[in-house]
Amino acid sequence: MIDIYGCELKPQAPQEVFELIPDKWRASYHWINIGVSATKDSCANNPLNMILQHFTPNDFIVIKLDIDAHWIEVPLAKQLLFDIDDDDDSNADGKDHGKDNDAHKLTKLVDTFYFKTSFYGCQNASILEKSFARILT
Repeated sequence: MIDIYGCELKPQAPQEVFELIPDKWRASYHWINIGVSATKDSCANNPLNMILQHFTPNDFIVIKLDIDAHWIEVPLAKQLLFDIDDDDDSNADGKDHGKDNDAHKLTKLVDTFYFKTSFYGCQNASILEKSFARILT
C-alpha cells in the first residue's frame, strides 16, 4: 500500500481538495489540513517533524516541496538539507559538525527530494536565489 500525505500553506476546503485526487489514489491520500509552518519546533505544522516522529529508514519517502511561498519553502529545504534555521547559516556548508542532528536523521529517512521554489512577489528575489544557490553548492 502506498500512503500519500499532502499539506498546503493554508487550510483548504476538503471537498475541493479531494475532487482533485484521482479515484485510484483516494484511499491512500492523507490530507493534513492545518497549514504548513517552517518553525522547527512546531510538531503539528512542520511536515519534517512528522517524518522524524513517525517513519523509519525502512519506509520509502519522497518529498515534493512546492508550497508557492518562499518564506516557508526555503527554511524547510534548509532544515532538510543542513539542519539550520532560516536565521542561522552556521551549518550552511553542509559539513558534518559532529552532532547527530535532525538533518542527518532526515537525510537517512528521505529517499528522494524534489524542490520547486517560488520567488515571485518577493522584493529580494535575486538575493534569495543567490543565497540559496550558495547554500546548495
